[in-house]
Amino acid sequence: MELSALVIRMAVYTILVCTLLFASAGTVRWPSAWAWIVLATVSQTITLGVVYRKHPDLMTERSRVQSGTKKWDKVLVFFLVALGPLVMFVIAGLDYRWHGARLVWWAIPAGLAAALVGAVVTAWAMYTNRFFAATVRIQTDRGHVVVSGGPYAWVRHPGYVGMFLSYAAMPFVMSSTWTLTPTAVMLVLLVVRTALEDGTLRAELPGYAEYAGTTRWRLLPGVW
Repeated sequence: MELSALVIRMAVYTILVCTLLFASAGTVRWPSAWAWIVLATVSQTITLGVVYRKHPDLMTERSRVQSGTKKWDKVLVFFLVALGPLVMFVIAGLDYRWHGARLVWWAIPAGLAAALVGAVVTAWAMYTNRFFAATVRIQTDRGHVVVSGGPYAWVRHPGYVGMFLSYAAMPFVMSSTWTLTPTAVMLVLLVVRTALEDGTLRAELPGYAEYAGTTRWRLLPGVW
C-alpha cells in the first residue's frame, strides 16, 4: 500500500475523531482533548514512517481484513478498533459538555504519560515484528514465523500491552468518569482477544508453544 494512501487514511480518521469529540462536547475549547489528538497524531505519524521504511509489506497486510482471518476476530476487531473507540470519544465529549473536568488535576498528565508509553511499546512491537497483522491469522503467505526479540522477549503480546495502556489512559486524559465504563468493557475484550490469539498461535504456528514455554507472560509479567 502506498505511503500517501496510508497518510490520507490516517488524516481522515483524525478528522473523524476531532468531529466526534468536539461535536459531542459542544466546544473546541477542550485542552486535554487537543493534547490527546496531538499525542495520537504525532505518535502514529512517527510509527507509520518508521515501520513503513522497515516493513512496507506490513502496511499492506494491515490495510484490510485478509483471507484466513479468524471469524471471531472480525467481531472483536470491529469493537476494539472501530466502534469501541468512537463510542468512547462521544461519551467523553458528552461528559465534558454536561459536567466539565471531574477527575483530579494530575489525572490528565498521568493519562498522557501512560498513553505515550503505550504508543512507544506498540511502535516497538510493530518495528520488531513484520507479522504484526491487524487481525488474527496465520500468515503462511508471508512466511509467518515466531518473533522472540525486542519486547517479545518480555511478553508474548506487547502490542496488546500498548493498546491496553492507551485505552486505560483515555478516561484520565479526558477527565471523564463516564468513559470509565466503556473503557472497562474494551479492556475485557482486549484480554479475551489476547487469550484467543495466544491459543491460535499455540495450536497453529510452529515453534510458538516452545516460545511460550520460555516467555511465560502474555501481557503483564508476574501476573498473566
